[in-house]
Amino acid sequence: MIGLAYIAAFVVYLIIFIAVVWLAARAARKRNIKRWKWGVPAALFMYLVVFWDHIPSLLLHDYYCESEAGFWIYTSPEQWVQKNPGVAETLVETEDVQSENGAYILNQRFRWSVKKTGPHPVALFRHEQTVFDVVTGEVMARYVDFSRGYGNPFTYNPYGWSGLKFWLGKNHCKGGRKNQGKMGNLILTYKQI
Repeated sequence: MIGLAYIAAFVVYLIIFIAVVWLAARAARKRNIKRWKWGVPAALFMYLVVFWDHIPSLLLHDYYCESEAGFWIYTSPEQWVQKNPGVAETLVETEDVQSENGAYILNQRFRWSVKKTGPHPVALFRHEQTVFDVVTGEVMARYVDFSRGYGNPFTYNPYGWSGLKFWLGKNHCKGGRKNQGKMGNLILTYKQI
């Protein structure tokens, strides 16, 4: 039912869009001005009323994906076991419960931090996950990804009218889903050390 409401809203917007451009071109012709000189700005204005953040969102998402996104292993589980002989045998895997600082407890030694910040300008969200050693404070691995858009417009959305902009949506950077899977596998490995 909500899909029909979106289609109806789009049809109304399209009718208004065409009417404004037609009226601008008609007014230009009456004043002996070339129709495109008023029609093009009217069309641009009508486009920007709704889609003003589309191009900046695409550009910023691509920029941050290229400059900051990725997956890094600073100390692999095997390297950690070699650096800490005998400690791995004393660790016990735990359920995914949160500690007092919001990180998930993997075992007595490792925590998994999950952070989502945003929306930054033009519907950009930053996702960061880290696995770290609570004794030394050393970061073992880090995963950073970016998404854009406000989620599914067919479900509850706390962003009001901005949540209807489904065309902004993209969940991951290029290779982000694969990196997220690598991080998940690494978390299981650290959990079972």
